[in-house]
Amino acid sequence: MSLSRGVLTELCSYVQEKCNTIFGSKFWDCRLACSVEYGTKTDKFENRIFALSKFRVFILHGKTPSSLKIDRTFHILSIRVIQIVNDNEVCFGLDESFLGKRRIFIRLANGSKNIALSVLSALKHYFPDIIQNLRNLLELIPPDLYDKFWFLPSSRPYLPCHNFRRSYAAICDYYDQPFRDEVVWDVEKIYATHGIHILRLDDFTHLLPRDLLSIVSVCQYSCYFTGLCIDDVRLGSDLVDIILSVVRNSRSLKDRILSQGS
Repeated sequence: MSLSRGVLTELCSYVQEKCNTIFGSKFWDCRLACSVEYGTKTDKFENRIFALSKFRVFILHGKTPSSLKIDRTFHILSIRVIQIVNDNEVCFGLDESFLGKRRIFIRLANGSKNIALSVLSALKHYFPDIIQNLRNLLELIPPDLYDKFWFLPSSRPYLPCHNFRRSYAAICDYYDQPFRDEVVWDVEKIYATHGIHILRLDDFTHLLPRDLLSIVSVCQYSCYFTGLCIDDVRLGSDLVDIILSVVRNSRSLKDRILSQGS
């Protein structure tokens, strides 16, 4: 039995107000929660709640606030394609490390554009410099979405080193790594204060090797760092992959220094 409009409105309001209870403490802000039809194929849809909280999309189902369950979630950096099919439908093409490439379809009466722009707004909030390389990282259909991206609101307040704190937090979640306050302190208090634009990995070798993934990955989306110095740092295969991705995709990285890496 389908739920009434009043019940759906109540559920969406609950998700927006209690997002940290449902999604976890770090998801204390919810940009959007709306009742939609959700499907992984174009011929089969189910009633769900679409929620955009911080840097993640959540698909939920439930008949009461206490029965709400998360069907699936994906990070905004997993999105490779956003296609507004028509006024009522939007398609997201995803590339997730464990699930591979998939598509999901969201239907909402006259709401496809709003959903697409809400996701793009979140992307700009956490990665303000991504606009420099957006066409290489994300396919937008129709193409005029690239123009609309320019006019989406910028994040406020604007934080040191091109919003490093926000970008780093989002990428830590993307790689399922803990957020390290000492990393943000080093960047905001040392790099920003002294105008240092070359990221030196040896500044962070006291951390676990996996922690370096998120730090280096920021360079792929930020124009603040113009150089990457890797001196006497042990390079695991995951870190090598990220360094290569940064070199391929960064528009600002001009200096690459690799010395005694193993």
